[in-house]
Amino acid sequence: MQYSQTVKLKVLLLDLTPYESEINEPINLTTIASYLSYHLDYLDIEIKSNLFDNIEKISYQNYDIIGIAVKIGTFPILDRILKKFDTSNKLLVLGNTLATYLFNEIISKYHNAICVRFEGEFILRKIINLYYKNKCTITHSDLRKIPNIAYYSNNKITTTQLEIFSLKNYPKIDRKTFNQPTTKNIIYRIEGSRGCSWNQCTFCSIPGKYSNRYRPL
Repeated sequence: MQYSQTVKLKVLLLDLTPYESEINEPINLTTIASYLSYHLDYLDIEIKSNLFDNIEKISYQNYDIIGIAVKIGTFPILDRILKKFDTSNKLLVLGNTLATYLFNEIISKYHNAICVRFEGEFILRKIINLYYKNKCTITHSDLRKIPNIAYYSNNKITTTQLEIFSLKNYPKIDRKTFNQPTTKNIIYRIEGSRGCSWNQCTFCSIPGKYSNRYRPL
């Protein structure tokens, strides 16, 4: 993209989930799109989902920023998409479970990817804001200022400090940005909190993903 403050950045938020009978908040793409639109007025955001769209036919070259939710079981789809389409000149940001726990494996294969660990909307806002202020570029020195990410720098994978963000004054989620579930008879669970009040199951990823605190919205 040729930088201009009069032109909005085109953002693609992509969910790779191949099949699902329900969509669960927190931090799905609707949440992220709504949060970004509330805080950053220079974005033109589109949400695409493998549940409803043919992601093989998306014109990825039309977007400045590509954010992909990489859930359990979706790495083969991610691998196919990134091999088929050139994203080297895009701001590529990966989030969700695999980006949180398997960022080493992902970044070792895709050096241009930035993995967001844990909660995504706060960090994605910081990344995009720096990218925009720097005229659609972002440097490794910029990335060092952003918490909760992993990226490739100087022939190694770098991680930044981890932070937990307050949910106080969280903006109202605008779910109109993603209305396909109502047309496909898919259950949509609405977020009321993050974390777990029980928080004692050793097998569960929630404490690691949302911290050990139960935080109501």
